[in-house]
Amino acid sequence: MRIAAEGRLHHYILSSSANVRHGKASDLFKDLGVVSATTTLSCLCIRRSLLKEAIWARYLGLSLIYSHSCALLAMCHDGPAMFVGEPISPTKWIR
Repeated sequence: MRIAAEGRLHHYILSSSANVRHGKASDLFKDLGVVSATTTLSCLCIRRSLLKEAIWARYLGLSLIYSHSCALLAMCHDGPAMFVGEPISPTKWIR
């Protein structure tokens, strides 16, 4: 993902491929850590059936900082995951 700021072009994450696939979401978190991409909800695409309100509430009760990332890891850890290096536009899916 490229971001233009203050007249300069910045790269969000540089990768050898546009998409980085992981067999398990836990591997994605191991590679990226609990920073930037894994903490920004608007950058994540998650299978809705994996989201559990009780797990979300449990982690939110522990901490307001990064609790959403830890909850997502707990809910999705064994499922497949992919880091997409470019923004995904929902309008592409509607057409």
